[in-house]
Amino acid sequence: MTFFSAFIFPPLLGCLLIAPFLQHTRFPQKILFLSAVSFPIGYGACSLLLFFAYLVAPPVATWTTLVAGLGIMIFSVKKLLSSFRPTRLSFWAKSIGPFSLPKFNLLPTVFLITGFLLFVFILIRTLDFYSLTISLNVFGGWDAYYFWALKAKFMFRAPAEWQNLFSPDLFWTHPDYPLLLPGSLAWGWLWLGKEAFLWAPFLAIGFYLSCAFLLIWYLTSTVSAFTGYLGGSFFLILGPCFFWAVHFYADVPLSFFIAGATLTAVIALREKEEKLWRVSGLLSGLAAWTKNEGILFILSFSCLLMAILFFEKIKSKRQFSRCLYCFLSGAILPVLAILILKTFLGTTGDYLGSGRTLFDYLTLLFSGWDRVLLLLNAYRKSVTSFTLWRGLWGFFLIAVFYLGFRNGRSRYKWVPVGIFLLVNLGYAVAILTSPYDLEWQIQTAFERLLLHTVPLVLAFSFETLALSPNHQ
Repeated sequence: MTFFSAFIFPPLLGCLLIAPFLQHTRFPQKILFLSAVSFPIGYGACSLLLFFAYLVAPPVATWTTLVAGLGIMIFSVKKLLSSFRPTRLSFWAKSIGPFSLPKFNLLPTVFLITGFLLFVFILIRTLDFYSLTISLNVFGGWDAYYFWALKAKFMFRAPAEWQNLFSPDLFWTHPDYPLLLPGSLAWGWLWLGKEAFLWAPFLAIGFYLSCAFLLIWYLTSTVSAFTGYLGGSFFLILGPCFFWAVHFYADVPLSFFIAGATLTAVIALREKEEKLWRVSGLLSGLAAWTKNEGILFILSFSCLLMAILFFEKIKSKRQFSRCLYCFLSGAILPVLAILILKTFLGTTGDYLGSGRTLFDYLTLLFSGWDRVLLLLNAYRKSVTSFTLWRGLWGFFLIAVFYLGFRNGRSRYKWVPVGIFLLVNLGYAVAILTSPYDLEWQIQTAFERLLLHTVPLVLAFSFETLALSPNHQ
């Protein structure tokens, strides 16, 4: 039961949580998608359920969460099987998603095998280097040990007094921060019965590899399997992504949810499938439940989606409202958890609850062009570093120009670009109005802020610059 609850239950919950929303839709490569998102969504859902259980009954929160999760799984299985009939087996199988083998073609097969072997080789080397690195530093970086793990220890050691983790005395832990990582850590510790020091590395590698699998799913669906493996391999060789994963920071999980929410929305727009907005909404909500930067993302994402839906040729206001309803219904639980946390628990922060006025923010924002130029210079230095990003931002710029010259509105490929611009504009405003020293923020946090949109930028660049699109 311990092994099942800690390791198997969350991914299984994540899979069954979203599978009903994919059934009987034109969503491409469903099995690949489920394999990519089950781990992050599962542990995100467990952290949410654990949070609500602690609010209601801390002493029995672990079992309450397990029972609630099992209830969700039973409901999902019942919904999946409700359309099953022995006489409709072939139809039901097609709804789970494509099993037909493609016709044999030598050149594409050679490319497919080459891409697969390349990905497997890089994956093995990555796992080997990861295990070596964590053996030297199993506790991760400063944020991992003194920030996320500290919050999880309150939930594990003293469930009845868990709200002490929001104490203003622990100001360095940012009491107003969302609890996806602490909740995921606490979930494993509670079921394993101890603060297992390898649990954080397990979560970190799970989220990290999920980003690569997400890219494989999307690029396989929109271009080809070879491009998918190439995109996944490229992600695994990016130094900053591996560095922050091996230090157990929350930035890699956030980058997964940002990319997952956006790419799922792109598929929903292309296929005109309302149910898929629930999946995008859930991923957006989990992004907000990961870090404060995720709250900025869901606000930017919601505004962009409303603008898209408003200006699209939607058949009726009813359909417009239906799409928004599906998106919001998917995001409702994470957003509700954040509202409770910000309003009643973590009421002090760097922005909300800081006591600063609008005039204070405007003063910092327009305090001088030297600060803006310093920030722009930081962007320039980072994106031009081939050592860090392997030319990713150059590919991205080429892809943006190529898309603009070809047909910028084709199949909603520009949506990731819009998210990238909105999110980074929001980050720039947040940095300029932060109470902390600008140069210190650039040195300690700037690279991680760029990382948040890396999987999304990579997916956009590879899809746009691919030579042989194969939309499935």
